[in-house]
Amino acid sequence: MFSDVQGPYVSEPQMLPGFGEKSGIFKVLAASPQWLGRSGLADDSQANQVDHGGEDRALCHYAADHHQHWCERFPAAREMFRPGVLGENISSQGADERQVRIGDIYRIGDALVEVSQPRQPCAKVDARTGQPGLARAFMRDARMGWLYRVLEEGWVPAQPQIHVVERGPQAWTVASCWRVLEDRRAALEVMAELRQVEALAQHWKDQLTRRMDYWRGRG
Repeated sequence: MFSDVQGPYVSEPQMLPGFGEKSGIFKVLAASPQWLGRSGLADDSQANQVDHGGEDRALCHYAADHHQHWCERFPAAREMFRPGVLGENISSQGADERQVRIGDIYRIGDALVEVSQPRQPCAKVDARTGQPGLARAFMRDARMGWLYRVLEEGWVPAQPQIHVVERGPQAWTVASCWRVLEDRRAALEVMAELRQVEALAQHWKDQLTRRMDYWRGRG
């Protein structure tokens, strides 16, 4: 399912031009195997721990298959589209948001992880690459990557193999999940179905519950 796996990529927070604050988006290839705990890789960090990190966002994965697409869309930043630059911890070929499902369980190195949600990139991706509108394009095209929670802690070596252990619900790929999450007018029954996906991050379950309550109240 996955090939040419690159990583793990980690970072120390650095000042991000244009934001006046530090960010953990400046990922570099780890110099040694990384311990993946419940809150993330040992040598990785997030400057903003409100909107980034946490047990449902312990690890970020991006499909390098998309790099050529972004090179064509944003040719001025061609050199920027390479593994690690977009803030991901793991980069790979072979499967993207259309194949990866919410609730998929993978063995990455010695660690066991579960897909918990689509990544929701912010404007720091724009600042990192110098391309205004890139984060919005990620979300519009559903090419944003995905996040994991850690089920079993373990070591992640350089260029780890990724083994599929269990698949999540076929209907709920990362892309199809995102299309519902971004659509505030999605049908109630569709939101309710997604809300029942056990592996979906609680943050999104709560948002879906509020949206459903809102639309029921207007009925």
